[in-house]
Amino acid sequence: MSKSDTSPKINDVASFDNVRQNLKRLSCGAVAGLISRTCTAPIERIAILQQTRNPTYLNHSIPQIFTSMIKNEGPLSLWKGNGANVVRIMPFAAIELFAFEFYKAQFAKLFKIFNTNNEYRSFFYLVAGGLSGMSASALVEFLLTKSE
Repeated sequence: MSKSDTSPKINDVASFDNVRQNLKRLSCGAVAGLISRTCTAPIERIAILQQTRNPTYLNHSIPQIFTSMIKNEGPLSLWKGNGANVVRIMPFAAIELFAFEFYKAQFAKLFKIFNTNNEYRSFFYLVAGGLSGMSASALVEFLLTKSE
C-alpha cells in the first residue's frame, strides 16, 4: 500500500476489529444526518404548517409563509422543532451508514464482486442499502421503545 492509498480495505469494515474506523464511520453518519436535517428544517416546517392548516398561514404561498415566519417570529423560527428531529435522525443516520458499509463488505467477501467490474455490483449496493435502512430502523425503534 502506497502512502497516498489510505482508504480502508473492504475487510476492515467486515470485521469489528477496526474500532477507530468504525467509530469514524458512525460519527460521519451522525454528522451527515445532523447537517441534512438542519438544512431541510425550514422546508419541513413550512410543509407542517401547511399540512396542519395553521390559521396564521392559511391560503399563503410557500414564499409568503417563509417571509411571514421571519417577519412575525424571527429567523430562528425556521428551525423550530429541529432539535427533536436531529436527536431522532442522528442515531439513525449513524447506524445506516455503518450498516451499509458492513453489508457491502459482507457481500464483497461472499461474492468477490467489488474487486472487478462486476455487472451485479449495483444490485448488491441496492440490497446493502435496503438492508442498512431496515437495520437502522429496527435498531433505532428498539432503542426508542426501550427508553420509554
